[in-house]
Amino acid sequence: MSKNVKDSISLVPQAPDASPDVLERIREAFVEHLRVDRGIGSEEARRRAAETLGRELAAIRDLCQDDFLSIQMHGKKIGTLWKSFRIIEGRRTWHILYIEVDDANRQMGIAARAMRELIVLAKKDDVFEITLNVSPRNIPALALYKKLGFLERNGGLTLRVGSDES
Repeated sequence: MSKNVKDSISLVPQAPDASPDVLERIREAFVEHLRVDRGIGSEEARRRAAETLGRELAAIRDLCQDDFLSIQMHGKKIGTLWKSFRIIEGRRTWHILYIEVDDANRQMGIAARAMRELIVLAKKDDVFEITLNVSPRNIPALALYKKLGFLERNGGLTLRVGSDES
């Protein structure tokens, strides 16, 4: 590890359209998830992925939300985190749609630090829980989320960050 893993990570709002390469990787990740993890045919998976991506991007634009975030270290973008605000069972919830760290910065604890920063932000924003889905094939990600305290619930993973009074 050539970089200091103690360097602070910041999550900076970014326009999704500023990173078309990231949007393409997100779309392909959605397609792969639908095909491999859900057993959906290629054409249907592409259609559903495009529909989901379009719907989530429209929500960001329509609601002027800061849900598409650049993971930065020393002011340099080293990854992307995309969350979506939702109300689930009457509670404020953030759902993680996608997280990636650039190849050159992987295996350095950056995703864990980005998630910890997101948890701090969620508490400040009175979010009750953070939810996400992860492929059962993604063993490192599953280990990370479980280490952070996420629990299996309703076919995904959930981390309670607020109280019932939130």
